[in-house]
Amino acid sequence: MADINLGTADGSTLGNPPAGTFYFFNDSNNSNAFTRRDSAGVDQVYVFGLPPSFSVDLDSAESTVSRAFAGGRTTFTVTHSLGTLDIKPEVFRLSDGRTMGWRIERTGINTIEASRTGNVSDGLFRVVI
Repeated sequence: MADINLGTADGSTLGNPPAGTFYFFNDSNNSNAFTRRDSAGVDQVYVFGLPPSFSVDLDSAESTVSRAFAGGRTTFTVTHSLGTLDIKPEVFRLSDGRTMGWRIERTGINTIEASRTGNVSDGLFRVVI
């Protein structure tokens, strides 16, 4: 049987658990990072982070967005600087939050092109990556 106590503790004053057991705690001396300490006093710090994300209005007034209209199609080029092709962009209409059918092309590890037929004005849609 094991006792489980979770909480925030000062890692420098907590001490070590008895042999064969572990302390699990948020270390107030380590940015409250979740930590496992063994009986030898060795800490394993677990870092949980959200994946990077990016969002911007499809508006050429934004520094990361350019707009082009040619051949009956509007194309917004967006620079997201995430450094990968492994992204899942989505475009939605700002007025009602509805996800719309856009053609999305990963043109580089830091850029996408979002396009659709028609002359689409600036500031009507937002892209979220």
